[in-house]
Amino acid sequence: MSRELLRQVFNRQTVAQMVSSTLRLAHQKDGSSIKEIDNITGIGAYTISNWYQADNTPSSVHLLMLMTFYPRLLRNILETIATAREQLALPSDITEFAFVGDLNFCEGQHIYRDKNAPVNISVHVNSELPLTQRQLWFLVKLLDEGKPNVGTISHHWQVSRRTAKRDIAYLTKHKIIRFSGACKNGCYILNSPD
Repeated sequence: MSRELLRQVFNRQTVAQMVSSTLRLAHQKDGSSIKEIDNITGIGAYTISNWYQADNTPSSVHLLMLMTFYPRLLRNILETIATAREQLALPSDITEFAFVGDLNFCEGQHIYRDKNAPVNISVHVNSELPLTQRQLWFLVKLLDEGKPNVGTISHHWQVSRRTAKRDIAYLTKHKIIRFSGACKNGCYILNSPD
């Protein structure tokens, strides 16, 4: 009985639909969703296209990566597990899920912690907005040193200046940061909450 229930709850098509709907919802306003997901995760466009169409399910490693970048997917999977546990009449004390460590999820605010950064930063963004490690690092540097730029990202992460510009453009597009001052002497600053 319990195996059959778990097979019904966690079949490939159900997981594929969960991943597909999460990606579609997170990137509904993006012109080229698959390219955007590729830029965020570093996973190939062909693979992402199969997930986006719900043709394939991600491997366990890719699923963990996606849950890291898309908290909604993590929440959906945890809710599905909790529902399955209820149907199996398993002890309810185990169905309590919490985020471990010092990640706190607040209404309208997401607190990120970069593994290489000694501080927590509070950024007022939609908690569904996925940020890369470079972007998180940039935000920490912005608070720490005050004037990081394209060259800072490019040098530290050993990426091209175009990649660094895309990282900053993404943060600017989603109104997490803005450029303040003249072109030569200005700097990026965090946007204050509305």
